[in-house]
Amino acid sequence: MSRKVLIIFIGFLLCGNKLFAENELVKKEIDLANTLSYDFIVSNLQATIDSMTHNVNIARSVHYKYGEAEGLSNLSIAYYLKGDYERSTSAAIRAIKIFKDENMLPELAKIYTQYGYQIKQRDISRAKEYIKLGISIAEMIDLKELLAGSYDNFRVLHEQESLSLIHI
Repeated sequence: MSRKVLIIFIGFLLCGNKLFAENELVKKEIDLANTLSYDFIVSNLQATIDSMTHNVNIARSVHYKYGEAEGLSNLSIAYYLKGDYERSTSAAIRAIKIFKDENMLPELAKIYTQYGYQIKQRDISRAKEYIKLGISIAEMIDLKELLAGSYDNFRVLHEQESLSLIHI
């Protein structure tokens, strides 16, 4: 009897290790697909939307939160550039929720500033709030490169707001 139990246990271990290895391979493929450059996204909007939608669904199916949120972040950029602001916002808010829930601070800082900049034409007050959130996290964890871009984006918002007040 104990030999059968041992054989069954070893069988479960082997299957579990195989599933774990396959899951890790899928995660690596998701991460690779999520490393799209901004230039690629801009030049291939529909291809980005199609591939990131697929990538997000795969990440969700294997419960890979980081991969799902990164894919949503890419989707948000592509939809924004395509002019589909509703879908852009939906993807960004879903990514924000995952990054916040999983305490992924560098990614959260990045998506806050990215989304804030995206909504600058529609709601400058909210845009400034999101960029400030991104800046505060980036300052807290010392993300110098992100801070440089975030400060510049915040400056652009201030200039835009000043110009809109002049034209009133």
